[in-house]
Amino acid sequence: ANIVDLIALLQAQHRQKVDVVLPLTSLRAVAGQIELAGLDPVMDENGVTDVAGAYRITPQAIGQLAGILDIPVKYLRKLADEHLSLFDTNVNEWAARGERKILVRALYGSDPAHPGTSGLVRAFLSDSYGMRDNLDFALAVLDGMREGGLGATNIRGADLSDDRLWLRVHAPEMAVAAPELTKDYRSPFTGAVGAENPLIHAGIIAENSETGGGALKVTPE
Repeated sequence: ANIVDLIALLQAQHRQKVDVVLPLTSLRAVAGQIELAGLDPVMDENGVTDVAGAYRITPQAIGQLAGILDIPVKYLRKLADEHLSLFDTNVNEWAARGERKILVRALYGSDPAHPGTSGLVRAFLSDSYGMRDNLDFALAVLDGMREGGLGATNIRGADLSDDRLWLRVHAPEMAVAAPELTKDYRSPFTGAVGAENPLIHAGIIAENSETGGGALKVTPE
């Protein structure tokens, strides 16, 4: 996506976030979904919204839940796909024996493809998980770029998956001739060799995850 579309999407997701810390013993699966009860209603410009209800689970979140409950991941995912009653039994029985608290990260909202559901569980994490929201991360990257004399047009790529956000920043303003580094390079697009264009410019890849998909990283490119 371009950065304008990405920020709009992150703002929409930010408004729909539900984060709740709860005892593992209170976690309950019903028909392959997670029942989130007792949640505070969300108040915004649209009024008051009751966000309690049945939440679908992403494949990544099922894997995290399997780890928390010490259930084989492949087995739990197979139950989620093929045998919902056994999925519920396994989750509820093992959760009832838990002695810890967990952080559940979800997005509330209706989905025409899944009537009767209240949203989507994106992650089951430790209650001490340090949250870094994608919107805050993206705005911080933009602020840092502005301080460095770069603008939003320097972001050449933005990718968002269920578990990770990538921002690719190019800075042709910071270029240097590097004939030794580029001498064996041949462009896959034009066929030009490095000797014909020995300039290289700086870039960074910035990555973040809201759902336990890895640490925040900023690496040179």
